[in-house]
Amino acid sequence: MCELLRLYRSVFNISYFEVEPYQYGLDNPDGIATGAFWFYYRFGFRPLSKELAKIAAAEYSKISTDKKYRTSKRTLLRFTEDNIALNLGNEIPVKIADIINPVIKMNASKFKSNRLESENACVNTFLEKTKMKLPVSKQEIQVLKEVALWAVSAGIQNNAQLDIMQQMVKAKPADCFTYQKLLHEFFNQQSKKSVM
Repeated sequence: MCELLRLYRSVFNISYFEVEPYQYGLDNPDGIATGAFWFYYRFGFRPLSKELAKIAAAEYSKISTDKKYRTSKRTLLRFTEDNIALNLGNEIPVKIADIINPVIKMNASKFKSNRLESENACVNTFLEKTKMKLPVSKQEIQVLKEVALWAVSAGIQNNAQLDIMQQMVKAKPADCFTYQKLLHEFFNQQSKKSVM
């Protein structure tokens, strides 16, 4: 487990890891039976919910002082109410929902939930702003649609960020490492912008 986390941290520069409840028991009786939650907990993963974090800390204290103590099935099921995470950095990264929800809202309000119309309008706006030429490959066109929807719904005007988004269109279908690097660069630009 540590080697895998180290690999992701090294290759992708990831400092935040989140695990979904299925991995430690939600609709997974083996996860509950084996106490899989504690496997992650011992590696530093903690519940995102403050209430669950308090319960887990109290339970871990009991486990630490009494080697025969076992967390109840009911409590282990409680832990599956939220994700757990290991944060090796200072910030919690942007969640997919933070990008998708504005796209959905824009699509519903401006385009009456017509996805095709929304994509076309956003691609045209993005191409206009960036002076980018329409890509030829189907994969790049798909990424262009994703990026354009994101850029327009989030109101991204920063030229450095728009330039990075253009590079993403070419990188995502060809090289996941470069694409990941560009994502980090994009969000670093965003955090610099919010500090200014």
